[in-house]
Amino acid sequence: MYEDIPMRTVDNVFDALLFDAEHPLGRTILGPKENIKRFSRKDFAAYLKRNYTSHNTVVAVAAFIFRNESAVEDTQGILELQPFDSAELYPVRLHPARAACRDKQKKTDQTQLMLGVPAYPYMHHDEFALEVLTGILGGGMSSRLFIEVREKRGLAYSVRAWADRYPDTGYLAVQAGVEHAKLEKAVSTILAEFKKIKKIKVSAAELEKAKAHINGSLVLHRDTSDEMAEYAATSIISIGTIRTLDEIIKGINKVTADDVQRVAKDLLLPKNSTSPSSVHIQIKRDYQIC
Repeated sequence: MYEDIPMRTVDNVFDALLFDAEHPLGRTILGPKENIKRFSRKDFAAYLKRNYTSHNTVVAVAAFIFRNESAVEDTQGILELQPFDSAELYPVRLHPARAACRDKQKKTDQTQLMLGVPAYPYMHHDEFALEVLTGILGGGMSSRLFIEVREKRGLAYSVRAWADRYPDTGYLAVQAGVEHAKLEKAVSTILAEFKKIKKIKVSAAELEKAKAHINGSLVLHRDTSDEMAEYAATSIISIGTIRTLDEIIKGINKVTADDVQRVAKDLLLPKNSTSPSSVHIQIKRDYQIC
């Protein structure tokens, strides 16, 4: 079923190209069919013992339950996790910067395209500038890519940009679903927007609009107790602490047009381009961002 959704499986093609298929970040969560078929109960038990341990687990509760001081003790009693040695971590070693492209052949109604570049890890000093940059490029219906790719040229029904981060690496990516015949035009339009945002500073009005959209989304995504709990747990696992909403919004609001342009120039380089597609046609042309 997963393989039948190109909009989602293109992520796997992208990750394998960017991180290498031999690295955990470059492999799929499900893994190959051969592994799934041969797994035994012993394999699952060993995996559980190795990874689901007391020092590797975060329990987040977002409610009035902490008015009851026994909540923590009750949770610890339910989990019954035993200490165990940490699982081995594999550092990321990205390939030397170079343009690369990979496609996956599949008969589909449209081409799913992902184009991206390596970016910053968690807690990088330019993390908020990167967030604003991706918001301006493809963070909503008023973003540059949505207007240029979809509204003006009708090249795609959906197009978006985002930044994904890990403790030691990250990437900026653009994804779009386009008609097969419009693939090259869509790619050239995206790259033209990369070039534009590198050369010309964003206006004050566009900058503030992007910040307002990001901040509004942050508030909405913390609106329920389950979302608050998920954010708290993810934050502790990723960076070891919980940053308040006010702290994040303050960081977003400090971003200047100079910051956005500097990060764009740092990341959106021709040699950094990674552009895999889930398509049934072969891409023959090399694209440049400069």
